[in-house]
Amino acid sequence: MKQRIIACSLALLMLAAGVAAPMLAAQAYDITVIGAGHMGDEIIWRLASDYILRIDGEGSIDDLYCADRYPWFMPNYEKVEGIELSDGIVHIGKYAFESYPSLRRVVLPASITSIGEWAFHDCPLTDVWFAGTEEQWSKIEIGRKNDALLNARIHCESKTRIGTFQRYSSGYKWPGGPVWSLTGTTLTISGEGAVRLPDSAFIRYFPRITGNRYEFFDSEVETLILDAGVTWIESGVFSDFASLKEVRYTGSKEQWEAMKRGGGNDPLLMAKIIFNYQNIEPQSGRLGDGTWKYDPESRRLSTSGISGPVWFALYDADGRMLGWDMTNRSGWAQLDGDFVSVRLFIVGKGYVPQCKAALIH
Repeated sequence: MKQRIIACSLALLMLAAGVAAPMLAAQAYDITVIGAGHMGDEIIWRLASDYILRIDGEGSIDDLYCADRYPWFMPNYEKVEGIELSDGIVHIGKYAFESYPSLRRVVLPASITSIGEWAFHDCPLTDVWFAGTEEQWSKIEIGRKNDALLNARIHCESKTRIGTFQRYSSGYKWPGGPVWSLTGTTLTISGEGAVRLPDSAFIRYFPRITGNRYEFFDSEVETLILDAGVTWIESGVFSDFASLKEVRYTGSKEQWEAMKRGGGNDPLLMAKIIFNYQNIEPQSGRLGDGTWKYDPESRRLSTSGISGPVWFALYDADGRMLGWDMTNRSGWAQLDGDFVSVRLFIVGKGYVPQCKAALIH
């Protein structure tokens, strides 16, 4: 393990110094490593120009008493948009990522068994990809003040990589462009703005640095889910996606035709295009000592491991409550109406909510 850390560290130092590492010598693209370092003998971390913090190693991320005591905190913690933890990490320390104002996406390995208190407190998390099963997720010891983690969309049995396309303004690169996630052979690009070649090249070969099995994942992708918010695809971005079979586009045919696309993207144009696509992936999470799951296709909400009924309230796009009800004795309910979000409650004596969780439809 120490030899692997030394090898990775040398590559990162060469990249940070502007020297091409041997494994990347054939590539003409630029990588910017903003920061990299160690935490003990078994954990290495790296923050690159897409503002995804990648932590690799085996064992525990130590418990520290404040977020700014962790080595990756300064000077870019407020720009970190996602975190990837490698398989082998079993514990996330207390306060590890507390109050990261841009942190929306986290990838966790199946090896995780505990998460310290306040680790994800006050973070605007929307999605958590967990490589293990729902049962494994329910057994993770999660400390207090991690509501942001519990209220996010949990994607179980999902081995995923994530990244961000950067915005360009006056010649400078900034975080905040479209984001991408790769799960199996499906690449999802969502958000608003341009997909540009330097960044797409980055997501193709960066896994080589971390030892991920996708040496060049463009040759693996069969399905692309593309957000209608993408306004421009630069020339050549999808030129090597030889296995691409289907594009699921969330906008209309008219929006697709109006989107600016450069040349050299033949695989994208030759694939089957599905317009007005809606992602109906089931969602799940924890509530008290149990779990909940919602299937958008059937609109069925089910709970497990919770004694008694679960109350839920339905809300519209403006946050107005449309109605409320509770699960039946079998622990499930059929949700109807034009709601966009649901909040779940476990109610105690005097109908006072003891525990709550947010569910985004």
